[in-house]
Parts: sequence; structure tokens; C-alpha cells
Amino acid sequence: MSSRSCRCARAVLVLTAGLVWGQAPAGDDLARAMNLAAQGRFPEAEQVLRAIEKTHRNGFEVRYRLGLVLLRQGKAPEAAARFEAAVQISQDSALAWLGLAQSRLKLGQRDTALQAAGRAARLGAEEPPLWRALAIFYSDANEFAHAAEFEERWSRTRGADSGSGLRLCRLRVRAGDGKRALEACLRAMAGPESFELQQLLGDAYRLAGDAARAVEAYQRAIHLDPAAPSSYFRLVALFLDHRTPLPAIAVLESAVARFHKDSEFRRLLGLAHYQTGDFDKAIREFLSVLDIDPDAEAGYASLETLLPKAGARLPEIVERLRGFRARRPDSPVGHFLLARALAQRENPPEAEVESLLRQAVQVDPNFWPAHIEVARLRETQGRLEDAIQSLERGVKLNPEYAAAHYSLAQLYAQKGDRARAVEHRKKHHALLDRERTRAERARVETPALQFRIEPPSGR
Repeated sequence: MSSRSCRCARAVLVLTAGLVWGQAPAGDDLARAMNLAAQGRFPEAEQVLRAIEKTHRNGFEVRYRLGLVLLRQGKAPEAAARFEAAVQISQDSALAWLGLAQSRLKLGQRDTALQAAGRAARLGAEEPPLWRALAIFYSDANEFAHAAEFEERWSRTRGADSGSGLRLCRLRVRAGDGKRALEACLRAMAGPESFELQQLLGDAYRLAGDAARAVEAYQRAIHLDPAAPSSYFRLVALFLDHRTPLPAIAVLESAVARFHKDSEFRRLLGLAHYQTGDFDKAIREFLSVLDIDPDAEAGYASLETLLPKAGARLPEIVERLRGFRARRPDSPVGHFLLARALAQRENPPEAEVESLLRQAVQVDPNFWPAHIEVARLRETQGRLEDAIQSLERGVKLNPEYAAAHYSLAQLYAQKGDRARAVEHRKKHHALLDRERTRAERARVETPALQFRIEPPSGR
């Protein structure tokens, strides 16, 4: 590699969509091609570079720069071929290795892309502009901890741009590193305030286990940009995760008034009412989800646990499910939930329920809840062998469902198969113990929050 090529990382560098462009030599066709690229005229730049390539078969510069232009146009396979040729010609070019990493990542070759990026990082260990480019690459690869390390190095250089602090905060949060995320976000607060920064600060506080300050940050984010729904979602999720539904309801009612076409706020409002034990209001909100989006699977699925409590609203739910099932025959949810809803009637139509469950399984053989429900129906019919077969299919698809193991233990005991009854009883007890441990840990780690709800300002 020429000394000029070796020094390309030390030249003035421009970062564009994760690409690093070293300065091209002046006064030749290569410089003309890169000037065209700088103007966004990539097809013309490609044409010039391809012409140069024909006469410079072993030229590092043309391979590297043609790789950049091809990658910028989304031609990842051809770009990768040029970068591979470039690193064969000069194996100590951090820029070429980085280009190869980027093109391989575009091609879905994650492992070899990370290997190439690691080589670029070692070769460019003393080159700050490479740190910024590596932060972009690792972020694109969802390697957020690595991306944060390079962004932090870049943020401490004299050439760092004003947005580096916010980017570092974002990357630390996405990496799930509570302590370092909080440090980065608090440091970023020395710069311009924004609703995104307050959101990220809330996320960092939450990762660090300080829910009260997370609430304050999310509320501040809402104040800074009341038209951004993401801050409402974050605040509501925090309250619901901490089993503190009343302030969640207050926030959601405000959000529903502002974002009246967003069905997810209605669904969350239903969940919040469910946490308070007000099942009628929960059902009302879940049905309002379907008013906004009649084909929302999540809206129908939210109703499942409330079907036994639907009371006078059960006929309406049945009719909505019939409509959904007719519109979406490819969804097992419609067949399954209609069967569950009909089973709540005083005199359930057993043949229709059975037919619906069979259809749910036909549509999606891996839809385990339908197998469990078929088993319950078979058991009520006295068809123990069929019930056991359906339960065994269900637990094979979802071995963590404790109730199915309990039912299997009971049925095998009725058959006189003591060994299998004991086996499933042990699995049932183990799953219950694990669930109790999880619930206790959740109570400790996400305690209910202290709150007060202030009256509207009257404006």
C-alpha cells in the first residue's frame, strides 16, 4: 500500500450513512469520480471508477472507492467484492476493512462482518474518525455496547460533534447498561434539552432501578412535546409494570383524548382497569379498541381472560368475533376465541365449539392454546385418551404451561399410569415454584409506586 493510502484515515474524513471517505488524490480521474460522489451523482461516479478499474487491476484506491460508491447505491454484493479485493491488496487499511464489514452486514453475513469490523478497530485504534464510523457500524449490527464504547471515545475528542452526547446516551440505554446509561444521559443534559433526551433519561433511571425519577423524566418529556405518543407509552408501561394502575389511568385518559385514533392507548387503558379489578370498564375499553381497528388481534386476545365476566356484553363479543373470524379465516385467534366465548353460554353449542377449535388447529398446528382447549372438551366428553393426546401436543408446544401438566397428572392417575402422573405432578409443582419465585422477585424489584394525581389546571 502506498504511503498516501496508509494515511487516508488521517486525512479529513466525512461520515455519510456509516461510510468513511478518505480524501482522494487531486487532479486525476479518481478525484473526479469522488467529486461526483460528493455531489450525490453516484451512478456517474460508478461509471468513471469502473473505467479506471479496467486499467488499474491491482489498484487499491479504485477498488476501495468503487466499493464505497457501490455500497452507497445499495449494491452490497458488488461492494463486498471490491472491498475484499482492496484488503487483499493492502491488508493494513482500516477503512477498507470497515467497508468490507459494512457490506457484509448488508448481505446478512453478520459473523464475518463483525470479524472485519474487529480488524478495522485494531488497525484504526489511534484514529478518532474511525471510532465514530465504528460506532455507526456496531449500532447497525445491534451491538450497542460496542457501539457505545466507540461513541464514547469519539465524544471525548476535540473534533466530536454536538450530537455525540445524545447518541452515547441512546446507545448506553439500548445496551441495557443502567449505571453507564445514567452517567451518559446525565452528562448529555449539559447540552440542549429535548423530549428524546428526557425519554432516554427516564429509560436510564428505570434501568438503574430508580422508578420515581424515571416518572419525573417521562413527565418532563411529555411536557416538552405533548404531541409525541412515545413518552406516554413509556410512562404508562412503568406504572403498569409496578402495579400502580390509577396514575396510569389518568395518563391514558389524557392520551386517549389527544390520540383518539390510536387503539393501543385504549388497550392499555383496558389493562389498567383490569389491574384495578374493574372488569366492566376493562371490557368496555377492549371493545373500543375494536371500534378503532376491527381486525386488531391484540384487542380480541385482551378479552380472553374476561370472557367469564362478560355478562350482558357476551352476545356483543360473540358477534364481533364472528365478524373477525369471517374477515380473517387465516388467524387461529378468531376461531379459538369464538369457541371460548360460545363455551361461556349457559347451554354452549358443543358441536360448534369443537368445530371451531379444530379449525384453529388446522389454521395453525402450533397454536398451543387450541390444543389445551380441545383437551378440556374431550375430558368433559369422557374421551380421556383423546384428551391426553391433545394435552401432550399442547405441552410439547409450550412446556412452561403449568395447568396442562396438572391436567395430565390427573388424567394419567385416572388411567392408572402412576409413573406418568407423578412425572407431570412434579413438573407442575416445579413450574408453580418458579412462577412464585418470579412473582416475588417482581414484587421486590418493581414495588408499587407512591403517587398523587393533581386536578386539571382548568385551562
